[in-house]
Amino acid sequence: MRRAILIIALSAALLSAGAALAQGYPPLSFAQMVQLDLELIRQQRQPERPGDLFFNPSTETGGAKVRGVYTGQSRPLDQRKQAFITAFASTNLGNDRYAALYEREYRFTAGGQDWWLPVQSQVAGYFGKEIKVGQTVSLYIRNAGGFRLSDSWDWMFLVEEFDTPEGAAPAAPPEKGQPAPKKPVVPKGPKIDT
Repeated sequence: MRRAILIIALSAALLSAGAALAQGYPPLSFAQMVQLDLELIRQQRQPERPGDLFFNPSTETGGAKVRGVYTGQSRPLDQRKQAFITAFASTNLGNDRYAALYEREYRFTAGGQDWWLPVQSQVAGYFGKEIKVGQTVSLYIRNAGGFRLSDSWDWMFLVEEFDTPEGAAPAAPPEKGQPAPKKPVVPKGPKIDT
């Protein structure tokens, strides 16, 4: 009897944890996030000029769980993107240390399009251990906004965490003597305790 109660309680806790994991990160596509941002920009009724910055202040459209295919390619963040992340962190979050978490961007494909996404360094450190090139992963994205180019927007979607969806090929097992990969933990938001 106690074992049955323990199993039921554990099952309920796991279901609650799954709901908590998804809370605040609704499943969206990149195209849907772009449409939400464009709608917010239209609501502001400001002219869109090259060089304009848009910071997504919304808690409703500020994060999403997006599926993408990992390509294994990365590059350092350029000055423009690093400056945007710094401005986003200081104006929207009030925490300059958040920007220091991002040093590189990684290429993912989704919806037939390439997306170069800044990824927190500590999170990217697990890519080689937990996912394979060509594997579909779930990315927990902070929709920071974007900056206006001459005729379009360059969107800034920041990767804060990832996991492998059910049914995806598991990553290679750790080598003998290596620690097991960490289990993904989705942060509540980008604020860092200081």
